[in-house]
Amino acid sequence: MLVSRARRGRECGWSMGGFGALHLAGLLGPERVRAVAVMSPALWHDHRDTAPGAFDDEADLEAVTVMGRQSRLADIPTRVDCGLGDPFCAATEDYVDGFAQRPAGAFERGDHDVGYWRRTAPAQLAFLGAHL
Repeated sequence: MLVSRARRGRECGWSMGGFGALHLAGLLGPERVRAVAVMSPALWHDHRDTAPGAFDDEADLEAVTVMGRQSRLADIPTRVDCGLGDPFCAATEDYVDGFAQRPAGAFERGDHDVGYWRRTAPAQLAFLGAHL
């Protein structure tokens, strides 16, 4: 995750870091976050589907989930990218569909791996740079 030293930061993350960037941007709000960009965010609908040890229990996930809380990012430029072969793709598509205005980003060929993230990183960085 990238956070600037300025009063307003830019958040970036992939996988669990993507989840964290979305969560943190929603908590800090537009007063402190200029933009958020994520790749392959680790998103789940149900606690039973989460990675072992990621959350203590269902209540823990519910306390921090970003699903259903997209309105917290309404005034923050947001970009979400995910590979079509990524195990988080379906939940990420549902997350993106929950925005009143669709965020930037794309669902395209790729998996949950370094090859996809390297291909997507330039667009992510350009998006964040445009919002400095």
